[in-house]
Amino acid sequence: MKKKVATVCTAAVLLTQTAWAAAETPVPAPVPQEQVREARQPLKSPWDDLTSLRPSTDTLKVWLERSSAIMFEQELIIDNDSTFAPYRSLLEALGFRADWNEAAGQITAAKDKLTIVFTVDSDKALANGESRQLPAPVRLHDGVPYVPLRFVAEEDKREVTWDGFNRSISIGESLLGPVRIEMAASTPAWQDAGFADLSGKLEKATGNKLSLTLIGGDMYLMKMNVMLAAGEPDDIMLLPDSATYSAELVDSLFWDLTPYLADYPHLAAQVKLMQEHAVSPGGKVYGIPLLQSPFDGRFPVIRQDWLDVFDLPLPTTMEELYAAMQAFTQRDPDGNGKNDTLGMTGAIDGAGLGGFAWIENVFNESGGRLAVRDGRAIDTVTEPGTRDALKWLYQAYAEGLAAKDFPVVNAEQAQQLMNDGRAGLAAMTLAEARETEKRLQETNPRAKLTPLVSLRAPGGEAVVPLTAGNGGSFAVPRQVTAAKLPLVLAFLDRVYALAESGAAAEGAGLNEQDRALLAGVFGSAGSEAADDAVLEAREAAGFAGQILLDRPIDMDDQEAGISLAQRIQQAKLKYVLGATPIAAWDLFVGELKADASYSSWLGQRTGGAEPGK
Repeated sequence: MKKKVATVCTAAVLLTQTAWAAAETPVPAPVPQEQVREARQPLKSPWDDLTSLRPSTDTLKVWLERSSAIMFEQELIIDNDSTFAPYRSLLEALGFRADWNEAAGQITAAKDKLTIVFTVDSDKALANGESRQLPAPVRLHDGVPYVPLRFVAEEDKREVTWDGFNRSISIGESLLGPVRIEMAASTPAWQDAGFADLSGKLEKATGNKLSLTLIGGDMYLMKMNVMLAAGEPDDIMLLPDSATYSAELVDSLFWDLTPYLADYPHLAAQVKLMQEHAVSPGGKVYGIPLLQSPFDGRFPVIRQDWLDVFDLPLPTTMEELYAAMQAFTQRDPDGNGKNDTLGMTGAIDGAGLGGFAWIENVFNESGGRLAVRDGRAIDTVTEPGTRDALKWLYQAYAEGLAAKDFPVVNAEQAQQLMNDGRAGLAAMTLAEARETEKRLQETNPRAKLTPLVSLRAPGGEAVVPLTAGNGGSFAVPRQVTAAKLPLVLAFLDRVYALAESGAAAEGAGLNEQDRALLAGVFGSAGSEAADDAVLEAREAAGFAGQILLDRPIDMDDQEAGISLAQRIQQAKLKYVLGATPIAAWDLFVGELKADASYSSWLGQRTGGAEPGK
């Protein structure tokens, strides 16, 4: 398929915005801005009032890589406003081999790619044979040579920071040679098997040391919040969606990656493709989207073998789809002589129509609830297309084309109807369709599923599924130093290149299982020829719809959004289930448009853009 399609991904990237039905998971308190500013300041000597070569009388700790304190056999010394430390304790803690030649008055510190030679009473040192200026001469104190702490750490490509409140020095990790990348991601439990081999291959392919923590299911968000609240996040954190944190909190927790993307082509491509189908009011990029085509949203996947039974065409309009659903429900497509099949299956979610949201999108010609039309931000809830979608779903429910209990079943129960061969249509991603087809073929080898490319409502244009803002993204916490940030992004860029290209993955020694594991963590943009053909066809359809990525303002705003979504859901279901007439929905929409609090809420979610009337 085209490279453009093969490399696309969409996700909740622009984290200054959030999904309209906000997650209820508690979040850590914001970091006070004055502490954030202080933490970003360069090291300043805390001992300006101390005389030269005076021991540090106050308790002073030196932390290494945010985890352990360096233990010195003698006190630290301040000379010319610089910290000097006993040579062996410091050098060995930083991984050097330290040698003291007393006769020559020289200290030699050596590690993989760096050798430093100090000479007692000299303010010069040799670093890999090149002369370097020291802040003060190397001295003996009680017979022990002392070397400048900052100089040694920075020659080892480590960042040094000073915490005046706690009177401590922090030495970061070495960026000289292979860099350790710590990463946390959410993945299904089956991904654990075989990942050790893949980690080793990724280390070889990227030139880094990789520590990947895989956390399954609902536990991931809880673990991520704990790590962030403790101030000990990994270098790369998966943000599952854009509903978790407010814009202010995101800015204090994660790097704005916007200025850096130009240097990392694979990461920039993912963001660019997402932005073609999603509009952000903030405009900043706080995360790199998972690899996923913007056209691989959940959209109807239909039983092709059932269509063939009745010689029906693959539906391209909502009328053709409805006719196919009638045949699946009323004409015994599996030939077992029983009236036990349904036209479609799906489940609603906590605040919307869930597995049936695609119906609203088709009738509204939009990619999601919040959209951009003629340059205006709109909430499609109040659009005529939503009214038409509800009438279509009402008719399908009244005719028995969907399960009578769909409002109360969960997603797994709804999916089971497809797995058991009892339903002819459900909304799925391409990967979910492949997995479902495999399960069907275990008992019925002739079963075949076909993903629909697009659907058209009466008088409308062809609509394809969009996924912008729904997949998740990799963000880099502020605790990662400015010096390490480019190395972290270079690692991600290389991994994305491997995940995008089968040839690149094979060249790096990744087998089929490795690539499946890689896709489980970083996503994929189509891997089978059939999937690629569907994605290309959806791209070629030229659908101009865009999703407006909203943004959280504060917890009260999120709670208001949840309450509003629940009210909207209840009004929709009452009509679809036949409890109220369509006039009741019209009345609800009119009241909603006149509600000042709703207009205020919508204005906040769209970044102050005037909502469409």
